[in-house]
Parts: sequence; C-alpha cells; structure tokens
Amino acid sequence: MFKLPPDISYGKEQLPNGYAFNFRHSQLGNIGRILLQERTDGQTQILCEVVGDPDDPMTAKRAAIFKPIGIELSNQLDAALGGKAQLLGNEDPLLVEQPPKSIEKMYPLNMMG
Repeated sequence: MFKLPPDISYGKEQLPNGYAFNFRHSQLGNIGRILLQERTDGQTQILCEVVGDPDDPMTAKRAAIFKPIGIELSNQLDAALGGKAQLLGNEDPLLVEQPPKSIEKMYPLNMMG
C-alpha cells in the first residue's frame, strides 16, 4: 500500500463527471492533482497534473515531488483493476501547461465499482 510523504496532504473533490484528488505540500502549497473522470464510452480516465507554468522554476520543484506520487498511484490503480489501462498523452505526462499535459489511463466503468 502506498503511503504519502509526511509533508503531503490531499483532499477529495467531487466533480460533475468524476473526482479530483488535490495534493498539497506543507511548504510549497498546491503541487498537483489526480482526476478520475467518467467518459461517454464507458471508461474512466485518470489525469495527473502538476500545478504551475512551465516557465516558473517552482513548477519543476512541484513536479519533482508530485510526479512520483502521481505515477505510483496511477500504477496501483491500474494493477488493482487488472492492468487494462491504455496510456495516452505525451512524453512528460505530469507537467501542466496551457493546455495541460496529462497522463491518461482508461478503465471500464464497471471495474470502478
């Protein structure tokens, strides 16, 4: 089971089409979020996003902390659901830009419970 570092907390927020898990660092503030979104094709999409502008040096600091968390939680969810995820997106899946880059994994809704 994955355990967050002691200086990281999170909150869960219900969205119209899923949930957001917002992660916060005790000194850096908001560092990123994981979105679980229902899709019209019956899949669930996982998006991991780092807070910040790519030109801001603090974004790299946030990414260094959040990226391993986002990847590990996404991988654990995939494994728990039978490893059927499809990886979509680009080469740096956790760096938010305008528009945000993201890692997307899709799961059939009936597997989400």
